[in-house]
Amino acid sequence: MGRLEACVARCNACTGGPIVEDWLPISYYGDYTNANAWIMGINPSDQEFVNRTGQVWVGQNQRFRRLADFPSITGRASLTSKNVRAALASQDSIFERVPYKPFFSKIGRFLSLVHGAALSTDPLAPFKVGVRSMGGQDFKYVHVDTVKCATERPWGQLGAEEQAGLLRNCSGFLEQQLRTQKHLNIVLVNGRTAFNNCQATLARHFRFQPEQHVVRSGRASYHLWMGDIRANNHTVQVVAWSPNIVNSRIFNWEAEMLAGHIRSVCPALN
Repeated sequence: MGRLEACVARCNACTGGPIVEDWLPISYYGDYTNANAWIMGINPSDQEFVNRTGQVWVGQNQRFRRLADFPSITGRASLTSKNVRAALASQDSIFERVPYKPFFSKIGRFLSLVHGAALSTDPLAPFKVGVRSMGGQDFKYVHVDTVKCATERPWGQLGAEEQAGLLRNCSGFLEQQLRTQKHLNIVLVNGRTAFNNCQATLARHFRFQPEQHVVRSGRASYHLWMGDIRANNHTVQVVAWSPNIVNSRIFNWEAEMLAGHIRSVCPALN
């Protein structure tokens, strides 16, 4: 257990805001220790903790730890090392248990397309075992959100001040994650909203200055951003695209075309 991950789990900076304190922060999804690639979003969905009717996931359906799982603890700041290890274990093992498949299956398929790899029968393969690129490189993915806490309302329904407060309180965590993950080579950012909300941290702390590319399809134009940062004594490639692969109404052929363009602007993916 790293000190940073423990700080994230115990964070109560946003208490009283749009978060649910019972839902512990999620610093990452998957095999973080061995990952060399990230796919980034904005913040966890409420459905990591509750179903569509608002009932809390319990038993074998529970995805992540809640404060209520530790009855003797009165708040996040009081979580013991044992409690934090239990929370991180649920993050490490999420793709082997009950991930939110409507989201992560689409992301996993797109990651395979981005690397020009044959689609696996298991769309979660990029997270579970990794994906091999056309050039024979292996990429093991984790999902990382800029904001670590789930909110009751979707991000787009939060007020500007609420969003700004969450981003302000979490930006230091993202910076330290980037500075301390030893094997990280690639960061991919899914969608304009996620990119807009991590770009300031990348620019401020890593002097990120991306190039912008426009990809035109029959229906619309998409944007790509590509650049690199220097983190943990090596270069990390950062690529973002404007459509959210999960939430946008993007056809399969458009996703394939977009993936090809992403490979063309970032040869490290090949």
